Order: sequence, then structure tokens, then C-alpha cells
Amino acid sequence: MATDLIVANGTNASCGGSSTFALVTFGSINGVAALVCCVAAMLVFVFKLHKKTVYRLALYQDLAAMSFASACALFLIFLHYPITSIRPLCVLLSFVGFFSQWAKLLFTWWIAFHLFSFAVCLKNWKALEALYVVSTLFLSVVIAIVPFTTNTYGPAGSWCWIVSSYNNSPSTPNTEGVIEQFVLWYGPSTIILSLSSSAMVVMLAVLTVRVCTQRKKMRSQLGSNGSPNWKALKQLLPLAAYPIVFLILIIPPSINRVLIYVMRDKEPSFLPELSAASVGGWSFAAGVTLIIHVTVARVGKKANKRMERKNLNDYGSVK
Repeated sequence: MATDLIVANGTNASCGGSSTFALVTFGSINGVAALVCCVAAMLVFVFKLHKKTVYRLALYQDLAAMSFASACALFLIFLHYPITSIRPLCVLLSFVGFFSQWAKLLFTWWIAFHLFSFAVCLKNWKALEALYVVSTLFLSVVIAIVPFTTNTYGPAGSWCWIVSSYNNSPSTPNTEGVIEQFVLWYGPSTIILSLSSSAMVVMLAVLTVRVCTQRKKMRSQLGSNGSPNWKALKQLLPLAAYPIVFLILIIPPSINRVLIYVMRDKEPSFLPELSAASVGGWSFAAGVTLIIHVTVARVGKKANKRMERKNLNDYGSVK
């Protein structure tokens, strides 16, 4: 039945309407997010933006988000099939999802580092792209393997991840699994996203100051929107906003996991659904951010071409 999930040891754990709704919310939003990320990736190639380092980094992040969202969307299969009958699939999806989570997180960090270095420190570290990719894949695999060694992948609430309770019941917590959840994900991700968000806030502040100080000087030459810093600010704003959005969206599931462990069966009933929507938002926001970034870049490129043609026409008229 849709309202029953069979947990790892073969016992029957009733999800109830609330948990079923959480799973449907989780899988559905991630399914939509996977499609959005796919569209974003296609736009990068259609507009031939993948030739630039920052767009490739954003593309890597988007592909990791699409992988994570796809794995999460497949959890909807557990609405109709007991986990015991396809438990290997539960474990596999947990591994793929956790690997993709970390890959997306680390690419978010590298994008923040790259943009901060380029816009604030005026350093272009495009030669480090291979390091960005290799270090991300290596660390993501290493971290995602850890729950394999402790056999803690399995049913974790309404979907599969690191098991935080025995028999999927909050009244019998699995302390080892809870520690892994916070040591391997919620703790490091909060730190990394806080650093990334701080770097992006500083970068935006620096660019804003530069725009304000140069606007008067550049207006006479290029027009009010002609400052290079103004163009950079408009183009980088979507990518700069993503770490902040990611950080905000990671708060509800973090609180949910803490309350499940502390309050056992007494946590607020709306938190599972809010957590499901927030986790789905991780990948959805990544795809939307890249689409906005690509669109702004495309519009800006067309505007530059129109300006160049206008300048050539003006030059020809004067000549």
C-alpha cells in the first residue's frame, strides 16, 4: 500500500498520511528540479557558454544537482514497493544521492572561490579547473563511501539516506547514524556554505562600491550601464546568490533531524514536509540560478553587439 513502507529488518512500519505526503513532496519537487537542471545544462551548450571557466564550473554544479535530484525522484518507487524487496536499490540511491550532494556542495564552494578571486583579488585561477574537478570527485566519493563501511545506508524517515533510527522509528535512535548525518553532512555543509555565502557577500559589496565610485566617470564614456563592474555585478548576482539560498534551504532539514533525535515522536508534524520541500529546493535553485545567469549573459552579449553596431554606424556617419 502507498501508506506502508517496509523497513530493512522486514518489519512493517506505517508511514501514515503525513510521511507519504512528505515522500511525494520530496520525490515530485526533485523530479521537477532534475528537469530544470537539464534545461539549464542544455542552454549552456546551446549558447556555447561552456567554453568559459566559470560557466563550466556552474555546469558541473548543475549536473551534480541533476544527479542528486534524479536519485531523489526515484525514491517515489517506494510508494508502491517495499524497501526489503529492493533494499539494494535503496542503498544504491542513497550512495548516488550522497555523492551528488557533496559534489554539488564542493562545486558551489569552488565557484565562490573562483568568483571571489577574480572579482575581488583580480586573480584568474582558470588553470586550477582540473584541481577543482578532481578534488571534488575524490572527496565526494571518499565521504559517500563512509556509510558503506558502517552499514548505515538505508531507510531514513520517508526516504533513504543514512539510517538514524532502528526499524525506522524515532523512538529507537541509531546514535552512530545520527552522528554520521551531522559529521558527514550537516556540519561540514553549514560551514562551507557559510564561508561561500560570506565570500559572495564581500564580492558583491566590493563590486557595488566599484560601481558607485566609477559610475560618474564611466557615464560620459559608456553610459550609465557601461561600467565593466556594473556588467559583472549583473551577471554574477545569480551565481553569487545561490550559496546563500542553499544555506537557507539547508536549515529546515537540519532542524528536522535534530528534533527527530531529541524529541523522538514529538517533533512538529509540518517539519517532514518542510524538510522534503527544502531538500528538493537545493537542486531546483541550482537549475534556476544557472538559467537566470545564462539568460543575463545572453542578453548582455546581444546588447554589446547592438552597441558595437551603433558605434560603427556613428563612426561611419561622422567619417
